[in-house]
Parts: sequence; structure tokens; C-alpha cells
Amino acid sequence: MTGPYVDYLCTDEYTLTLTLPVYRGGTELIGVVGIDLSVDHLERKLVPHIGSGGVPVTLINASARAVVSTDAHLATGALLRLPGLTERLRDPAPTPALLADGAHAFRWCGQTGLAVVVGPAAGQPIEAPNTHPSR
Repeated sequence: MTGPYVDYLCTDEYTLTLTLPVYRGGTELIGVVGIDLSVDHLERKLVPHIGSGGVPVTLINASARAVVSTDAHLATGALLRLPGLTERLRDPAPTPALLADGAHAFRWCGQTGLAVVVGPAAGQPIEAPNTHPSR
């Protein structure tokens, strides 16, 4: 999966490109199949379903960039910075887990290269990540 990125050549919209190798006999690579998916289309399909619980839900790529979010403060392409998220993204284990802040849940979406981050619950404070390195 590549993206989200702005497709300046065709639509000028945020886009995801999904590709998979195609093998003959399980070992001989004969090509690649792919599709471009508009983030706007994905938002229209997902947000009504993921936004109904009152808890922020964010779909991110493997680089922690927001693809779709019910958090109005998190734009498509923005980097999601949460304690423990970088470490979780390095772990391909499919097991859901809480992030280091104890307020956000993390889960991979199969082998798509996408993950879902849920939280924090209403009224639950989170610790802001340290953005200034120690000297």
C-alpha cells in the first residue's frame, strides 16, 4: 500500500494505491495487480460506521499517517504521534494492544499495511508525547 498521497496527475485528491504480486505456480512472479482508491470514497464508506461510538477512531498507514479519522483535528496525511505507537507499528503481531499511554487501543487490519487506533475514551486524559528532545 502506498499513501495517502495527493494524486496530482489525475484527480488532485488524496489517494491510496493498493498492489499485490501475481504468481504462477506459487513461485514465478508474472506481474502486479493494483488499484487506486480515493480517500474521500473510503471516508464516505467508513466514517458512518466507525464514528457512531463517540470515541475517536483513526485508520493509519504503517508510517502512522492518518488515512481516515473521526477526529476532526486529524487531517488526512497527518502524522499520528502517540506514546508507544512507533514500537507497535514495528511489531507485525495481529494481537490488539493498548498503546503506552493506556488510553488508545491499536489493531492491525490483517495484512493490508493499515491499522486502527481507537481512543481515548471521553474524559480520559492522555499524556502528550515529548516533542522536545533532552539536551
